[in-house]
Amino acid sequence: MIATEHLTPVLEALDLSGILNTLDHRAREAAERKLSYEEFLYRVLHDAVAHRRAADPAPAIARLRAAPRLTVEDEARRFEVGGRRPVDLSRRGPIRRILVALVQAHQAGRALDVTEVVSAGWPGEIVPPDAGATRVYTAIRTLRRLGLEGVLLTRDSGYLLDPRTVLHAA
Repeated sequence: MIATEHLTPVLEALDLSGILNTLDHRAREAAERKLSYEEFLYRVLHDAVAHRRAADPAPAIARLRAAPRLTVEDEARRFEVGGRRPVDLSRRGPIRRILVALVQAHQAGRALDVTEVVSAGWPGEIVPPDAGATRVYTAIRTLRRLGLEGVLLTRDSGYLLDPRTVLHAA
């Protein structure tokens, strides 16, 4: 089984190379034409060989090399982005716990909403919604300022580490 942190770059490379589109096309064709498994497999392999001869892998490789790299050590007491200077979070409990939750969400392929971030950063504390939102915005801004700018994203679904991020959790 492939480790989760390695799955996203692999899928991105397959997507950039067009292999996923080809596979999807062939799967739909097989269903519509009621092809046998052997015929489906033959067509997929034929496409892969033809594609390998024609495709230039350089763009996909360049995109993978540009993917942010994040190393998180010792339950997020330290992190490092792209080989830059390590950041010490050992005296920043809420920020550290939020980063741990973001790493876990990244590995699960999802975002954290404001309520989840409050629960992660201040477990067991009853925080009014407005105060919780303010704490979250401040914590997220702090994480970005400490080095996660460009890696820590905001989407409609909440906060997440860039899905392209190559994560090393030590």
